[in-house]
Amino acid sequence: MALLWTYINQQAIKAISENNQNQFDEIAEETQVKDLQDLIGFEFYQDITQNPDTTANAKLLDGGTWTSGGQTLIFKGLKYVLAYLFYCRYSFDTRNFDTFSGFARKNFDDAQPLSEGAIKNQALQYRKIGMKYWAECEQFLRDNAADYPYYHGNDSRGGCWDWDKINCI
Repeated sequence: MALLWTYINQQAIKAISENNQNQFDEIAEETQVKDLQDLIGFEFYQDITQNPDTTANAKLLDGGTWTSGGQTLIFKGLKYVLAYLFYCRYSFDTRNFDTFSGFARKNFDDAQPLSEGAIKNQALQYRKIGMKYWAECEQFLRDNAADYPYYHGNDSRGGCWDWDKINCI
């Protein structure tokens, strides 16, 4: 599956530790297939992952401006949504390691790990930021629905469209 954003995009939007670069593709794919598909629905997900370079899909991914009611509006684009939802998932995934005896956490003498609750609160904040960027994208989609035939908003063919239900943790 082709990813809709790159490690370089991620680093420019919400950077991760360079030590974890090797985990980017796996966590990004999980974010894309779970979180994005829940947001936009199966049909739209298929269209955007198979045709990311069409003019309309590229605009949605990259963001930019559009005019609505005589006003010029700005949105960051779907890559920002994905980067923050990725970071939410990354907050949990990168602290556990699969070993021959099961999952373990590294423990360093000079480091104090955050509590489970602190990590969850932090991850929820990243999700909220991602969903604010999604609200911009959603408004862009509503105002440009003719360019997005697979955009179905809140009907049964669409995605969840309820950002409280998107859960990267």
